[in-house]
Amino acid sequence: MSIPLRIHGPAIITFNGVSYYFKHGLKGLIKRSRAKIEVDAFGQIAEIARDCVVEFTGTPAGAIRAADLAGQMPYLPANIGQSIFGTTDVPLIVQTINDGAAITWQRGAISKYAPILLSATQGTIYKGDMTFSCLMASSFTPTATAAWKSITSSAFADTTFDPSKVRMAQYIAAWGSAAPYNSMIAQDGFTLTPSIATESISVDNYGIIDMALKSVTGSVQFKPANLTEAQIDSLIELQGGTAMFPGQAIGDGGNDLVIASSLLVATLKMAGAVDYGLMYATGKLRAGEVAFGAATTFTSGSPNPIFTFSIPG
Repeated sequence: MSIPLRIHGPAIITFNGVSYYFKHGLKGLIKRSRAKIEVDAFGQIAEIARDCVVEFTGTPAGAIRAADLAGQMPYLPANIGQSIFGTTDVPLIVQTINDGAAITWQRGAISKYAPILLSATQGTIYKGDMTFSCLMASSFTPTATAAWKSITSSAFADTTFDPSKVRMAQYIAAWGSAAPYNSMIAQDGFTLTPSIATESISVDNYGIIDMALKSVTGSVQFKPANLTEAQIDSLIELQGGTAMFPGQAIGDGGNDLVIASSLLVATLKMAGAVDYGLMYATGKLRAGEVAFGAATTFTSGSPNPIFTFSIPG
């Protein structure tokens, strides 16, 4: 009779000098895409392997530290066109906590940022998952014993987690210096969504060999708690002398959206309000979600960051 193995328990990721703890666990997925071989008389007769990518996803625990913020969002608009894996392989280590295993993936990169929730009461500052991607070592020798990963016994010894850094704060947003937009509060926090897009690069005999950074964008969504409907109309430039015309760039107003607390300051550069919702119901505040987009600015021909973070003090 076969006996089930009781292998379970949490893990952290150590990547590029930063240790990542997760709010609801870490999920790994080995993704192998396939292609069909078809014959008209018989339909599909086989499948062939095309490429393989390994992904790890999880919601970060939410420590407000400069190393975490910089490590989780490493790419700038100036990096577009470059490999997210860099010029030298950077290992990604999954370290289990209970059973002392270190799984070292030879070539890792961050391929998706986690949305950030800036709120006094809604939980830790991350609202969703971030994703790490792993590829074969860039020696491209699939038959090598550790072409993708190696597993060793290693007792958990990380000491970087600081529970005092996993804290909430009261956030206020300012868009320009004019009232009431210089002191906006939210019904349930501000969500900053930093986004990247990548393009996979494939070679017939090896599948995906690299991923290039294609874009870096950012947006903010929140439900204002201290703006009237008319004030939101003005904010999104719905009508009147400042009405936004088709073809006009979002963010031409020239204001950053600065969301600040005593613990963290997040800034969406050259932000502009795009649209908003309304709720007509008993027990619900009228103002729905307002969305801000951003425009890329340039200095001496080089693109500037679209979003920035700083820790006061």
